[in-house]
Amino acid sequence: MKITYCENWHRIRKEIRRPINKTEAKIRFKKGVHFFAMIFKNGGDKPTHFIEFLGVNAFGVDFLDDYLDEEISYSYQIIKNNENIINPNKLFLSRFIIREKDSDGKQTKGTAYNPILMVAKDKWEIQHNMFCEEEDFIKKESSNFYTKNKVDVNSLYKDIPKFGEWDDLLNTEVRFLDE
Repeated sequence: MKITYCENWHRIRKEIRRPINKTEAKIRFKKGVHFFAMIFKNGGDKPTHFIEFLGVNAFGVDFLDDYLDEEISYSYQIIKNNENIINPNKLFLSRFIIREKDSDGKQTKGTAYNPILMVAKDKWEIQHNMFCEEEDFIKKESSNFYTKNKVDVNSLYKDIPKFGEWDDLLNTEVRFLDE
């Protein structure tokens, strides 16, 4: 696996902007300054994933298709209630998006899954169902629904990675419980 660090990934032009070296990326990580880690798997010359470091409290993880479009996106953050961190050593999967394309590579549908957080007794509690927003880009229609099966809440947490140790973020699996 090869990693290239940069200040920005241009999503429309599909190109790395302002490359930075590993040392600079590590300094940014320690200071909580935004950067991207572009992941190249299987020895290819195009990135297959990217991790967007959004500061000390959040990460974005995107899986790219052959056209370098975002196919699956995960958003992780540290959950706070007022100024109290609920679990200081863990990132919470706050949203994930799955996009579908037709055989010509045109995006046809996107579904965003949002774990439901509720405030109870002055702290966050996670409900077991997920609220979903589905958008049909061809028909220009959208709908909302809740997942039928409950989600395994433990599958929504990841350890906060140390710099350069990105594998766990790239191996996300949201598990649903049987009803």
